[in-house]
Amino acid sequence: MQAFFDRHIHPNEARSHEEMAAFRSAGNAWQVSPLIEELKPLAREASLSASGTCSCRTRTAACLASPTWTMRRCAS
Repeated sequence: MQAFFDRHIHPNEARSHEEMAAFRSAGNAWQVSPLIEELKPLAREASLSASGTCSCRTRTAACLASPTWTMRRCAS
């Protein structure tokens, strides 16, 4: 999990903030950023999913779009 964050999450923090700022200034912050869409298949390949009640097979997209998402090993 730490390797995934080091490789994909931390280096993209600035891009994430820029994409969200662009959505807000366009008047619609409630969009899934292209970055999240790019990271989803990488997370699936690494057997990671969003924490909480979600699993890779069911609600990953909704959780990854959440501003409070965290990663854990997939239980499914």
